This record gives sequence, C-alpha cells and structure tokens, in this order.
Amino acid sequence: MIYFAMVSRKSDGHPLCANTDSPSVDQHSNLHEAYKQMKLFSRIGGRFPDRCSFLMEDFAVHFISALGIIYLVVCDSTYPTVLAFSYLDEIQKDFLLNFEKQKIDSSSRPYDLIEFDITLQKVKQRYNNPRSLTTRLNLADLGQELKLRPPYIISPEDLRPSGSSTDGAKTYSSSATFRRYGRYIPADPLVLISISLNCFCAFLNLTRGLSVINDAHIENFDTDHYQYAAAFFICCALSLYQVR
Repeated sequence: MIYFAMVSRKSDGHPLCANTDSPSVDQHSNLHEAYKQMKLFSRIGGRFPDRCSFLMEDFAVHFISALGIIYLVVCDSTYPTVLAFSYLDEIQKDFLLNFEKQKIDSSSRPYDLIEFDITLQKVKQRYNNPRSLTTRLNLADLGQELKLRPPYIISPEDLRPSGSSTDGAKTYSSSATFRRYGRYIPADPLVLISISLNCFCAFLNLTRGLSVINDAHIENFDTDHYQYAAAFFICCALSLYQVR
C-alpha cells in the first residue's frame, strides 16, 4: 500500500505539500527510515534522473521530477511499481492543474500548498484499492514505458558524497546507466532490436557513401556526387548517434 506522498521544489528542495492522513512513522522503525529517505530525496532528487526508485527491505521510495518539481511516494516494497509511478503521474497532472508556476516559485513557507493534501488523500485511497482503478489502459501503456525506460535504481553508494562535481556530490543525467544493486540491468529485447537496426542503417549509408565517392573518381568530377556522398555520411552519423 501507499503510505506517504510529498511534493517539493526541485531547485532548493523546498517542501510544498505532503500527506497529513498517513500513519505515525513511530509504528514501524523501517517505515520511519523510509520516511526519512523520502525527505532526503525531496532535497537532493535533482541530482538524479527524472524517474527513480530507492528499494529497502520492507518499503520503497519512488519519485519523478518534471518542470522543476519533484513528486515522491513511500509504499510497501511489494506494491506494484507500475501503480506507484501511475500514482505519481496522476498527482503531477493534478498539481500542475491546480497551481501556477508563479505561485510555486514564490512559495516561501514549508508546506505552503498544503491544500493539495486533499487531492493526495483521494488519489491515495483509490490506489490503495486497485480494484477501484478504471485506468487499466493507461496502466498498460505506463507498464510498457517502464519496460522500455525503467526507473533508475538508487543504491546506498549513490548517496555517499563523491565524484568530481563542484558540490562534492554525484550527479546523474537522464541517460544514466540503469543499475540494480550494483549490477547492470539486461537490455530490453526491443532496445536490442532498435540498436541492431540503427547499426545496420549506419552500415548501409556508409557503404552507399563510399560507393558514390568511388563512382565520382571513376567518372568525370561531379559536385553532385560528393553532395550525395555527404548526405549518406550524415545519415550514417545520425544512426550511430541514436545508438549512443
């Protein structure tokens, strides 16, 4: 089930709103630790890709970031990942519909937008009763997207201050290599097919470009030949860039 949800500003970690109907964290020491991790990621989430998960023994923290805002949730480690990220997507849409950017940027007091808690509670109640969900098609689409672009799994080592960034902390781009407990996640079959096709297209464009240049040397010099060759080489470079 879902226990806590929180929304914070990405630039400075300023908390904008959070659940007020959640159970006391004192009831479970591991839940208290998960709550602390959620508050930590609300401050440093900007260092990581836009979709992440931090897995603990009994609980998990999932979060997404977009348009300068971070949306976080704490749930059981057995709670379906697709439902957790669907929940985050839904509260993201509702939050952006309710608050203008100017109001978000001008917020100075912690939990200044606490009125959004009503929405957090309503959506959380629905997601804690999956049978009441009616967006099965959207869940299927999100599940496919998660397979193609799985969340970055944050390891404890990622939280240790290290690296060469100016603030002494690791930074990650949205194209960071996905890892799970220090091991690389195998590439999805569709990704492998896409890489193979792009490599094949790059090879075809390269051979065509070389063939055009060879014909230009055999025949009389023709500027058009070299223009065609350049076009093939550019297509080859673009295909290799997609593989990257």
